[in-house]
Amino acid sequence: MSAILGIASLLLPALSIQDPKLDYHLELSKAGDKRVSITIETEPLPFPQILVMPRAIPMGYGEQPYDRFVSALYAEDNAGNPVLVSRQEGPRWLISGETKLKRIRYTVDLGRMEREILSAADSSKARGRYLGVLGYSVFAYIDGQEQKDIDLHLRGPGGWQIFSTLSPQVPAPQGSMQAYATDFYALADSQIAMGPMQGGLVLHRVEGRPSLYIALYAEGPVELRSIGRIGRGALDAMCEYFGNRPFGQYSMHMEYLRPLSEEHEYGFSMEHMQSSTYFLRHDQGLTKDAGPDEIRRVEYNFAHHIAHSWIPKRCYGEGYFPFSWEVAPVLDSIWFSEGFAQYAAMDALTRRREGGEALLARMVENRFQSNLDSQPEVFAKMTTVALSRLASTRYSQDFRTGRGIYSRGGMMAAEMDERIRRRTDDEKGLQDALRHLFKWGETKDRAFTLEELPFILEAGCDVDLRSIYDRWMGPQPR
Repeated sequence: MSAILGIASLLLPALSIQDPKLDYHLELSKAGDKRVSITIETEPLPFPQILVMPRAIPMGYGEQPYDRFVSALYAEDNAGNPVLVSRQEGPRWLISGETKLKRIRYTVDLGRMEREILSAADSSKARGRYLGVLGYSVFAYIDGQEQKDIDLHLRGPGGWQIFSTLSPQVPAPQGSMQAYATDFYALADSQIAMGPMQGGLVLHRVEGRPSLYIALYAEGPVELRSIGRIGRGALDAMCEYFGNRPFGQYSMHMEYLRPLSEEHEYGFSMEHMQSSTYFLRHDQGLTKDAGPDEIRRVEYNFAHHIAHSWIPKRCYGEGYFPFSWEVAPVLDSIWFSEGFAQYAAMDALTRRREGGEALLARMVENRFQSNLDSQPEVFAKMTTVALSRLASTRYSQDFRTGRGIYSRGGMMAAEMDERIRRRTDDEKGLQDALRHLFKWGETKDRAFTLEELPFILEAGCDVDLRSIYDRWMGPQPR
């Protein structure tokens, strides 16, 4: 018996390779098409099944009606026969049949999506010589199957290069490619870009560790080499600050677009597990004659969003994971996720420069304190948790909530850093407290609670931080 068990145990790793997985297919049939076709193939699943289209956006602090742009939804069983699909309440479809579910197909209208979603940061794009896809805006999931491995198959017009942040390559494959995602979150959190090499998608790889990939589509002037150099510096600064490289490669997906209308909003960026996205107007590109202030602004924007790959993508408060795709979660710790990440970016960049301490103080004043000095009284009277909950669903829609909550977190971080440095004669800083928090998170494999957070930070620097924490968690009257 023991010999048989021993042989079986040796076979287990090999057998695990055969675990059921999902295949997702995305296809753009021809240049200029505004619709993409999505197919999901699964090991046969018993009926009934529920298909869910995301409405909430990780780190987007809001919701978008992505299910509104889905049409021609079709499903079939393991014999290839069509089965019944019926729309349910919310972003759901019920799929029913007599045998087992094998395949789901649907179409997503990206032209309509870009027209109706006014924030460029929340919409995929399909323009004449370019396709830019945010995973969560096009990929639905079968309820209960979110943890399965996924093979992603991409197909575009002949001669078009294809880029995926799941498996970035330069030069990129043309016509078709395949990538892998560990689960639905990784798939939905990824981005896809397609376009011809001339007058379409521009790809660039910047050497270093980890490798940096830039996928850029511009309808106006932009200096790619400068972006690569600044992006490389920002990525290196954040890896050095946090003391690790949690990804094998990192991608920056950038769009410089001519606005569809005066109502459309540009200028927001988004963060992801191993990438960041930047959605700007066609006339906001960094050019060769950019001055020092403009370069510093771009550098900080890059570093800030790269920092989110650590905070809160890998170090987070309750509510961030597992993510709720149907409704935006109500979060108590946005002040940490946004404010501490932004302060970490400031600290990482300024310590590389002469006069960095003074520059850091100016950035804290301009980015955080000035917002608190001018915040509406209705927000100032709220506790930090109450303001965080309010910002959970309207961070960018009413950016007063966004500015207010990240500014409180940033000021808390700055004050903690100053105390730690002063009491340790500059031997330690907030950086040490955050590194300890990451190690704690890796060991516990869970979110921190607000009650335990100050004690975890204190353990990383041996300095009492509770009084600072308690004061900033209360109302902040002007």
